[in-house]
Amino acid sequence: MTTESEISQLIKDYTPVLVLYPEIPAGTSREQEWNGDFQANGKSPLAYDYHPRDVRLVLEHSIFHEWFRWFRRRKNPTTWSGMLDRMERTRYRKNLDVFPNVRREDRGAFWERYASIQKDTNPNYARACYARAVYNSSKTELIVQYWYAYVYNDFWNCHEMDWEAVMMVFDVSESGIAPRLCAASAHVRGFKLDWGEVQKTNDHLEPVNNGTHPVVYVAHGSHAGYFNGSGRYFTAPEIVRRAAARLKKEPRKLIDFTTAFGEETAFLVDAAVMPDEANGKWSGEWRWLNHRGRWGSRGDWDLEFGDSGPRGPKFSMLKWMDPFRWVETICESAQPPE
Repeated sequence: MTTESEISQLIKDYTPVLVLYPEIPAGTSREQEWNGDFQANGKSPLAYDYHPRDVRLVLEHSIFHEWFRWFRRRKNPTTWSGMLDRMERTRYRKNLDVFPNVRREDRGAFWERYASIQKDTNPNYARACYARAVYNSSKTELIVQYWYAYVYNDFWNCHEMDWEAVMMVFDVSESGIAPRLCAASAHVRGFKLDWGEVQKTNDHLEPVNNGTHPVVYVAHGSHAGYFNGSGRYFTAPEIVRRAAARLKKEPRKLIDFTTAFGEETAFLVDAAVMPDEANGKWSGEWRWLNHRGRWGSRGDWDLEFGDSGPRGPKFSMLKWMDPFRWVETICESAQPPE
């Protein structure tokens, strides 16, 4: 068995490099940045996007609804710790409302609200990811999961919050631990690529063949993960894509866009290691992992995907409960980077 300190070092060494569109600048509106001919020129519809941030930003800009709140004239807490205290005390299991008084389908209002937050000067709002290591039952494989929280999805559909994941799969033997493949979540599915074919960087974000940081290209607006940059990807399941190909169609609502690797688009986001649960739950600053409700308001149909906010990592079903099976059965083989 690998020690806790060795796992922490492994998580640090293999933290993914995310290739992201530049983040929304303050003082702009979504209409200013809209690229009307993006279908013709192959570019994304917007020049900017959201970046993965610390969940404390979400907690401090959300409310939750208690049935007795009106009677007691209580206001929601304004600090992340206060929100967690109240949620724990009331055993709150319903949905968070991110950016209250902004309708979830109002893309422009979300854009402006997010841009107004002083993110890079507040340590609680830094770019962040959350890591977890899981062995298989025979201890011959290890998966390291990296979870990313995005405040808003504003591409073809819109909903509050996105939770996306990148996973590293390692073979474990007496001679040590060796990386075998990388997988990235993309909507209701994922993609995987053998480690030898994954684009990599060193700690200085320099692309090198012997690097340890896998490069994952994040789709504009939807935050799905891919292994190629400056690309256009069908987001639908294989059966839908085959039907579209037979009809020689490229439905516009089935396209994701990624940008190119560059000095202003590549980010190595430090990973905070999730502690183990104690008696089935987390304590302290990690209590947000206990939240059973959605990280975002409910959509019209309250589906597990679409216009509702997502559930947190622990309640993401197969990705959390059996990530080995998720990689094996849900992820499709990706094309190697060109």
